[in-house]
Formats: sequence, structure tokens, C-alpha cells
Amino acid sequence: QEAKVAAKEQWQQAREKRSKEIVEWEDKEEARKVRNAMRKTKWKNEVAEWEAERDLAKQEKRRTHWKKPVLGPLEKSVPKPK
Repeated sequence: QEAKVAAKEQWQQAREKRSKEIVEWEDKEEARKVRNAMRKTKWKNEVAEWEAERDLAKQEKRRTHWKKPVLGPLEKSVPKPK
């Protein structure tokens, strides 16, 4: 019977530990999503400026002075705790 109680306490501690890890992971994941969203927004603004420059260059029959902005790789997700 003491073994059952000890096993139950150990299981509860493991569950609490995992729940804390999940909460930390969710916070990190949310922060990563926000950073990626900010990066995408900045990139979209840069592309909009480039498109305006490109259209103006076409009207004036000249080439644009800079290349189209590239988004590049986004931040990878943090592995979920098991």
C-alpha cells in the first residue's frame, strides 16, 4: 500500500513538472509566433515599397534600383516537451 502511495505521489510530481514545462513551452511558442509575425509584416511593407518603386520604374521606362526583398527563413518552433 505504501508503494501505491509513493507511486501516486511520484506520478503527481511528474504531472506537475510536465504541466510547468508545457506552460513555459507555450509562452516561448507564442513569443516565437509574434516575432515571426513582426518579421512577416516588416517584409510585406518592404515588398509594398518595392512594388511601388517597380511600377514607377515601369512607367518611367527604367530599371528599379534595388532587388525585391526576400523574407528568408523564419524562426523554427521550439520542440514540445514530452
